[in-house]
Amino acid sequence: MSTPSSVAVPAEGPSAGALLRRLRPTTEMTILLGMLALLILVSAITTEGFFNSENARAIVRSAALTGIVAIGLTFVTLSGNLLSLSLEQTAAICGVLLAMMLHDGWAAGLALLVILGVAIVLGVVQGGVVALGANPIIVTLGAGAALAGLTGVISGGTGITTGPTSIGWLGTAKVFGFTMPTYVFIAVAVLAAIFLARARAGRALMLVGSNRDAAAASGLSVSRTTMLAFVLTAVGCALAATITVAQFQRADTIQFEGLTFDALAAILVGGAAIGGGEGSPARTAIGAVFIATLGDFMVLHNYSFGLRMTVQGVVVLVAVTAFHLIRRRRTGR
Repeated sequence: MSTPSSVAVPAEGPSAGALLRRLRPTTEMTILLGMLALLILVSAITTEGFFNSENARAIVRSAALTGIVAIGLTFVTLSGNLLSLSLEQTAAICGVLLAMMLHDGWAAGLALLVILGVAIVLGVVQGGVVALGANPIIVTLGAGAALAGLTGVISGGTGITTGPTSIGWLGTAKVFGFTMPTYVFIAVAVLAAIFLARARAGRALMLVGSNRDAAAASGLSVSRTTMLAFVLTAVGCALAATITVAQFQRADTIQFEGLTFDALAAILVGGAAIGGGEGSPARTAIGAVFIATLGDFMVLHNYSFGLRMTVQGVVVLVAVTAFHLIRRRRTGR
């Protein structure tokens, strides 16, 4: 069977013209930045205490954790595998295991390697099952339930404290007024964008998400690409867990409640297409900042939990509808 030239992964990087076109803001990026600017403007005008440096740092801290996980989830969505519903449970078990090892005196480097290994295994298992044809929502929902139960068994249902640890700086050290998680968030977004644009595996992931049948016909392994996407997502969860344990020097089974919804909201507000092939780490990162800013606005106005969830859900619904209409108009379908 011949290899379709329109689908084959290019061996060389993009041309200068392609790079210039890539730097040009897309319609989705322009709308997203406009939404964020409008939200900041309204918040600054109507909310006492919003427009100050301490509150800005709080928003960025909140966006960092959600953004790291959401960027990882972006790989699953881009690859055409919908989404993962086991994010908070993956982060929780990684956090609890890390806290237990540090509490027992393990060297921080070795403990981090173990956590990385756990994340890779979890990603391979879930991605492997999905690659066999199983529904990713059902697979990750079941995996999340199993991981939640296992985390409870491991921790005994209690919080695990680490005591002073050599990785504490990762959660608390400040550079130019911002804590390290902010810089980790930025680094993850940049590395993810470079991976998708320059790495063969990254370009393959985008091609599989755009047209799975054509990608398979061109010789790309859909199964390996699927597993890679879930591994990257699990590694993002492990990184978020590491930062959280470093910051609070403890871990428990409910430490990451709401993380899955916030990460999903970030990628959807960022304009990612659930069907695959459309989205970017940069837009997901901005989506995470938008969700964090919206949450901060509502907390400062003392909105109830139910009202905050309602508003966030409506915003996600409007964003998804708007981006869907834009893509439909662009493709003429």
